[in-house]
Amino acid sequence: MIDYTIRGFRSVEDAQPQYELWLRATANLPRAWRSSLRNVEYQLSHGPKYPNCRLYAEGNDGELLGYIGAHPPFEWIASQHGPPADSFGWAIPFGFPWTDPLDESLEAALYDEMIRVTPETFAEFQRDVYIQRFRESWSQHIARIEQRGWQQHSRIPLLGRQIDDPGPIHGDLTAVTRDDLALISTLCGVDDTSADKPSTSDLEHRWDDGWIVSDTFSRLGERGAFALEQRGKWAVVTVFVAEPSAWDETLRAAASQARTLGACELYFTIESHDVLRRDALERRGFTVVDAGVYYVRDAD
Repeated sequence: MIDYTIRGFRSVEDAQPQYELWLRATANLPRAWRSSLRNVEYQLSHGPKYPNCRLYAEGNDGELLGYIGAHPPFEWIASQHGPPADSFGWAIPFGFPWTDPLDESLEAALYDEMIRVTPETFAEFQRDVYIQRFRESWSQHIARIEQRGWQQHSRIPLLGRQIDDPGPIHGDLTAVTRDDLALISTLCGVDDTSADKPSTSDLEHRWDDGWIVSDTFSRLGERGAFALEQRGKWAVVTVFVAEPSAWDETLRAAASQARTLGACELYFTIESHDVLRRDALERRGFTVVDAGVYYVRDAD
């Protein structure tokens, strides 16, 4: 067994090795999200106040072997769209103990320590439930948390389609900049299949916090736009909006760019309120290829 030490957050410099370990540990998992270094840095912004919101396992030489994290609780509302919905209480986003190379005994040590310190770390908050997410196809990881008492709470379908020849694109693709976010907000308003209608300010916050992957965010003139996260043979569409007359053309552009990046499958995450988006995709040959699953357990 490798000797290691578990420590808490030290500085934003923890972001780079954490992100690199995440990419290595999830490299072979189907439809693993890519995230971004900027988003990891944003998530670590809680670190100075709550040093144990991240725990890092380091070898004797200082090499990062594994990590796990938790976030301050938030009020978990069933849906942010449509009529008011019930609250599930105050949820603590809780991470999986990622290790590289894979070491299940180290996983267990990180998990046990995170469960132990989280109540005292967030003692000032109400705490009702822990929550974490996976892909449904990550059966081994899910089995390990089910052994620790976690139960599936909800399932969000991923609709995908193999990328063949997308066909011609009429018009030039241009990289979206932060200055274009007012246009993106306008397109959200005119796209009937988009249940999300963010303001320009909402989009600016997502951009600044790294929730939007800006290096693969493109627009087709002023008629449509999309953002992709590509890992391996999969590319997930994280933003998609278009005028009705340019919807199919924007979809072809997204497929073409995903193919250029090396992806063989394009997929969308379909929330329960995305009824019109799901219908539109299914009419165009998209089917359920996986799911995002949320697991929960009662907080101590």
